[in-house]
Amino acid sequence: MNELSIPETALVKDLPSTNRRSFIGGIATAAIGITKSNTQIEGSFRNAWLITEAVNLYAAALRVAKTLKYNGETRKVTNVPEANQYLTRTYRKGWARDEI
Repeated sequence: MNELSIPETALVKDLPSTNRRSFIGGIATAAIGITKSNTQIEGSFRNAWLITEAVNLYAAALRVAKTLKYNGETRKVTNVPEANQYLTRTYRKGWARDEI
């Protein structure tokens, strides 16, 4: 079973100010370089699910204010069951994926 732990303290704002500037500056420099060179970035929607899953887990960890252990095979949080409610969606009538 593969589990991923998301620490409660993994926030960019918690980085020392010099590291934060370097982190944000590196992203900005890359974005400007790509724009000026008129090239496409290496990412694609096919590969985006990995980062999307990580961002969603981070948001769930923030909402429950706890470190989460995540089973990637079952796509469930194993140590804080109430966090799983933030990883699913309830659709309104007529808008579910099988109804469209």
